[in-house]
Amino acid sequence: MSKFKYGIQISVDEVSERTPSILRGTFEECAQKAKSIGYDGVELFMHTPYKKDPHLFKSIAAQYELDITCICTGMEYLLYNLNLTSDDKAVRTAAVSKLKEHIDFAEIIGSLVCIGTMRGQIPGSEYLQLHYRRLEEGLIELSEYAQSKNVKLVVEDNPQYVSNFLNSADEVGNFVRALNLENVGLHLDTHCMAMEDDNIEKSLEKFSDILTYLHYSDANRGYPGSCSIDFLAIAKTLMDIDYQGYITLECQPYPNSEECARRGLQYVKAIEQAATIKRMPLKDTLYKKHKK
Repeated sequence: MSKFKYGIQISVDEVSERTPSILRGTFEECAQKAKSIGYDGVELFMHTPYKKDPHLFKSIAAQYELDITCICTGMEYLLYNLNLTSDDKAVRTAAVSKLKEHIDFAEIIGSLVCIGTMRGQIPGSEYLQLHYRRLEEGLIELSEYAQSKNVKLVVEDNPQYVSNFLNSADEVGNFVRALNLENVGLHLDTHCMAMEDDNIEKSLEKFSDILTYLHYSDANRGYPGSCSIDFLAIAKTLMDIDYQGYITLECQPYPNSEECARRGLQYVKAIEQAATIKRMPLKDTLYKKHKK
C-alpha cells in the first residue's frame, strides 16, 4: 500500500500545449482519466471560478472517488495581470477579490488554494522590500478570509523564468515561516528546486514543519523519470520527515496527456517502493546466529 497520495494537475480552461497541465478537457473527462490511471486526486489549474459550479465539481470528484487537492490560480495573472504587488492599488484590490472567489470555490470542493505567480513581479531589486510588504498585506487579508471558510492557502516557489522573486526554497520558506499564519503553508516544486536550490533533500528537511503541498516534475518539466532529478532521494527524504500532504504531478503533457500521466505515476510509485526498501535495516539474523 502506498504511503503517499498522488494527484495530477488538470486544466478545464484552454491552455497552450506547453503548459504543465497534464490532462485537459471537461472536469468529468479529466476525472475519469485520472481515476482509470490510478491517481488519488486532481489539481485544478483554472481561472474565473464564478463561471464554474463547485457543487458539480464536488459531485463528480466524489463519483470517481477523487480528492480535489488544490486550485492553482496563476492564470489570473497570465491572462488578466492580477497580482498582489502591483504599483496600481486597483490591481492589488482586484487580485485579492479574485483570490477570495477561488477561496469560496475551495470551501465547497475541499481544496487548498495556491498563490504562486499571482504575487507578481518586482521592477528592480530596490523595490523588493516594498513588494514583500504588499504581498504580506495581501496574504494577511486573504488568510483571515480563508480562515472563516476553513480553507488553507499555500505559497509556491517559482523559477526565475516565471517570477523574479521568491524563487528558492529558502526564500519562499523563510517568507512563509515569518508570516506565521496558521492557515498559510509552503508549496514546493521539484522542477523549481532543481533550478534554484543547492540540495533538494536538505530544503525539504529544513522546511518540513511548514511543507503542505508538493509538485513533482522533472528538470525538463517532463514527467518524473524523464530527466535528471533524483526522485529516489526525494521520496526517501519525504518518508524520513513523515510528509503527509499530496504529491501532485505538474508536467508538460509529452509524449501525450495520457501517456505522460501513466508513465509519471508508474515511475513515482516504483520509486516509492524502492525508497521504502532502501530505508529498511539490513539484519541478517541467520548470519549472526552462525557467527556465535
